[in-house]
Amino acid sequence: MTTELAFLAPTISLDDVDTSWLNDPDPIRAILPGPAPQRLAPQEESVPGDFDERVPSVWSEWLELSIPRRLTKPEQLTLAQLDDLSDRDFDAYNQRRNRWHANPGIIPTPQMTYIKDNLRDIVNTNHHTGEKVRGAIAIDGPPGHGKSTIVNSYLMDFQATELVKGARTPDGSERVPIIRISLKERSTDKEIGQKMCTFLGLPTNGSSKEIHDRLLRAVKACRTRIIFIDEIQFLSMEGASGRRMQNYFKFLANEFPVTLVFAGHGVRAANSMLEGGARDAAREQTESRWTYLDVAPFRIDTEENRLAWWELLLNLEDRLVLSDKYRGMLSEEFADYVFARTQGRIQSVFTLVNRAAGRAIYTGEERFSRALLDAVKIEAVVEKNREAHLHGLRAGMFESKPSQATRAAVAAARRAERERPARRSASLERRSA
Repeated sequence: MTTELAFLAPTISLDDVDTSWLNDPDPIRAILPGPAPQRLAPQEESVPGDFDERVPSVWSEWLELSIPRRLTKPEQLTLAQLDDLSDRDFDAYNQRRNRWHANPGIIPTPQMTYIKDNLRDIVNTNHHTGEKVRGAIAIDGPPGHGKSTIVNSYLMDFQATELVKGARTPDGSERVPIIRISLKERSTDKEIGQKMCTFLGLPTNGSSKEIHDRLLRAVKACRTRIIFIDEIQFLSMEGASGRRMQNYFKFLANEFPVTLVFAGHGVRAANSMLEGGARDAAREQTESRWTYLDVAPFRIDTEENRLAWWELLLNLEDRLVLSDKYRGMLSEEFADYVFARTQGRIQSVFTLVNRAAGRAIYTGEERFSRALLDAVKIEAVVEKNREAHLHGLRAGMFESKPSQATRAAVAAARRAERERPARRSASLERRSA
């Protein structure tokens, strides 16, 4: 008996459906009966916007991991209150603080705003029909600058918007707004297709053509609009393999009704490695269709950039739960030091602050000091130049804070923002009285 095949929601047990499709030579899986699957509720402990950094390999994992993990901020105890805790409560409190500091969540930055605004512009307008090819996006930047985190944040926002339309499409297939894969080694076009099939819960057997025909039908049925390929630097762009990969991306852009989003470091350089005719033709076609968006480190060369750096440290300082913390500990006293140590590389900033907080808790100092920060080791990419950077710090080369007037204006705005709910509540009480 012939059955019209479509996509199977991977979050539902196969016990609920006829599994005879497994014998089909090209199964795209049967549409499930019954109501649409429910999205998981936000977990009890979390920080808004936090994303589990494990790389999901299938749609059901992505759907679960993209739900904000709401870690409750531990209460701020004084040194005296800390001393009053029992040994058991003291250990539990420190574990909660360490977990809190290790998961800063999504902290808005100018880099994030720039990338997400451009992603939204391109995806929202990428509705070309006929022979006009959709443009692709390449997020480029050195490792540790937050490329994947930024794209993941955008994908979560986009997914939430798309799923408002319903967990199922009008024809009954599960709605899967995005496909997200991450490369860990050099991959062929067939292997990339297999990774995308795995994400959707589809079989990966067959020829390259069979795999991509299967994938195309599923993408159309599930109303997929974005394919995100992370760590694209693992692809070989040299010689015949490079030309084949360029043509593969052209095929995806031509045939699949999606926006292709790539992220990696040295993406431009990889495309420029094509030689001879391959460079002239394939690279020219790629650059005529791809929009490059660069993720840069924090800089302190202008007042605007210094303000962005200072606000990042303010946000991180606000999140610290240390019993002897004081206002300006990170954003004032150690702003220049942190920039010298990390050179504005956001992953290294998070690492330094997290590990310093852990050391402050373990040693009982409960605050940052120069000696404590000096004792903390971070990523080798910045550690290797530590002495040179600290020499520059002593020479006054890293003036990272904005002017006093700018800081005062921002501080006043933040205080007003914090006080606004209280004023609104008081106003409502007066009206009700």
